[in-house]
Amino acid sequence: MANEFVIGIDLGTTYSCVAVYKNGKPQVIPNGAGSNTIPSYVAYENAGFITGTEAKDNASSNPKNTIFAVKRIIGRRFEDPEVARNQKRWPFDIVNAGGFPAVQLAYDGEVITFRPEDISAEILKSLKQNADDFLGTPVKKAVITVPASFTDAQKKATRLAGQKAGLDVIGIINEPTAAAVAYGVQNRAKGSNKNTILVFDFGGGTLDVTILQAKGENEFRTLTTQGNMQFGGEDFDQRLMDKLVADFEREHGRGLSQNISALARVRREAERGKRTLSSVQRSSFAIHSLHNKKPLNTVLTREQFEEVCSDLYPKVLVPIKEALRTANLQPKDIHQVVPVGGSSKMPKIQEMLMNFFSREQIYRDIDMDEAIAKGAAVFAYSQTDADGLMEINIQDVIPNTLGIELHDKSMLALLRKDTPYPAQVNEKVCTAVENQSSAVFKVYEGEDVAVAGRNKLWGTLVLTNIRKAKAGEVSFTITFKYDVSGLLQVTVTEDGNNKNKADIEIRI
Repeated sequence: MANEFVIGIDLGTTYSCVAVYKNGKPQVIPNGAGSNTIPSYVAYENAGFITGTEAKDNASSNPKNTIFAVKRIIGRRFEDPEVARNQKRWPFDIVNAGGFPAVQLAYDGEVITFRPEDISAEILKSLKQNADDFLGTPVKKAVITVPASFTDAQKKATRLAGQKAGLDVIGIINEPTAAAVAYGVQNRAKGSNKNTILVFDFGGGTLDVTILQAKGENEFRTLTTQGNMQFGGEDFDQRLMDKLVADFEREHGRGLSQNISALARVRREAERGKRTLSSVQRSSFAIHSLHNKKPLNTVLTREQFEEVCSDLYPKVLVPIKEALRTANLQPKDIHQVVPVGGSSKMPKIQEMLMNFFSREQIYRDIDMDEAIAKGAAVFAYSQTDADGLMEINIQDVIPNTLGIELHDKSMLALLRKDTPYPAQVNEKVCTAVENQSSAVFKVYEGEDVAVAGRNKLWGTLVLTNIRKAKAGEVSFTITFKYDVSGLLQVTVTEDGNNKNKADIEIRI
């Protein structure tokens, strides 16, 4: 691998980052402007895509064709409530494309649709180009990180985005695990008794809390992961944006909330102001000639910002408490809390972590924006290290319970949440009615075992021409195989007739 580099990519909801393991350490790769992160924005104009800062700058002049936060719907079905929830507050259009959400764009009278993985691919292409330029050679292989709570379909969609970007995706790993790897390498703490780590990963679009046990810098075993896939820094941006719009309309009359170009400018100003209030006590918000030639000109204090977001903060502690409960641990049992993700920088969030744990437990010597990409780069290097000098052993857990629907509409859980993987389980079920000629097996993902239909349906297998007999006399073997990449394969075979078989990898 002398001249071959493999990169680690943190494909974020609001910002993305790429890193490489080089000269014995992980290094973040800057873009052409010298920034270590790029906005996860993609804009379509002149029948082509632009990405990053250029696309974000384009938002107010081309709001319907400027896409952001698409990670929130990647790998989802169109009917998922999360799609409708995000659709309401985005300026660009989301349409139903064969049961999946797609972004609908228009240029020069032509309407075009793109799947979320197509949009993510454009961000990945930009990151790959930065790496090519920085390293002086084309990069072919990458490890991409995903939220710990990502489903099988979302992981597959992310892998597909990488492939569309021209990358050989040699691994998909969880963001908190990548952060733990970065923490381990940074500390070189072999033999340390500080081995129970809670990674608090609060990014632009998701909140993940993962508890791991670390052995030095090389071995990491996940105990549990909990999170909220629809809660992140963007929700605070939105809350601040809503206040700015409401204040403007109170002073200047209604209309701003229907002006999507002006709203794009407010969104950007809200994000900037939120970041400013993380370091100072007050921030001015000013936009010249925002709407009807009227300016936005106001000042907010950090206290006012926190008051506007007061109902959001309690959501932060929910996955922390659930993770501790599941792992049968108390706050004092955590040796180190590692906060990562840009939203972790908010003073109120830091205060909440210190109050719930202690000041001494919070690890501060890690770059919250870069840790995940750096950890991914270390893991990527370990996967291609022919000399075995950097071996990383990761034992992750299944993020959601997986099972099948039974005749009574309940769910038979075959792989429980927090089961370590790779894992495989076999289960036998029987026909439910006399002379049954076919059988349908619906695969669900979720925690409601009482009613399968209240979970997410990710695939359906059908067996036909089964042997006719009395109810219960024909049996089937169901195999759930969750591989080392965190992807599920399901196989159903009629017992005594191995030719009557159906299998499926959960498809996107």
